[in-house]
Amino acid sequence: MSKPDTWMPLFGNDLFVATRGHPPYCFLAYIKAIWYYWHHNHCRGLKNDDYYLRGICECELTHWEEVRKMVFDNVDFFTLDESGLWRQKRTDVEWEFAQKRYNRAMNGGLSRSSRLTDERRSEIARKGALARHAKKYQ
Repeated sequence: MSKPDTWMPLFGNDLFVATRGHPPYCFLAYIKAIWYYWHHNHCRGLKNDDYYLRGICECELTHWEEVRKMVFDNVDFFTLDESGLWRQKRTDVEWEFAQKRYNRAMNGGLSRSSRLTDERRSEIARKGALARHAKKYQ
């Protein structure tokens, strides 16, 4: 099972509808902010600092005011929480779901492994190695 930050769900219809009517550079900045929020930040919130946010969005200074007003609007896109961090509600929900699925898979795998004897674990490993070896040299 891959870690929760390995992939990020993208709901294209919702994304395109939400950003319709905004310039392409606002759309791209929004995608980059969400991507950073998910993959690098693990949905812990983005600090409220223009230099930091503009860097995440990789936005030209000439477009920053318009991008900031759209992406960090405190209503529909990113919202400022009580601790002063920018959050994205939909991404938070998806992150929690991905984290639960990952934990469930990891716990299930660990409990199965703990029920196996050392001999059975070795047997499974040997079979897997032989299968990989046989496939490699066919």
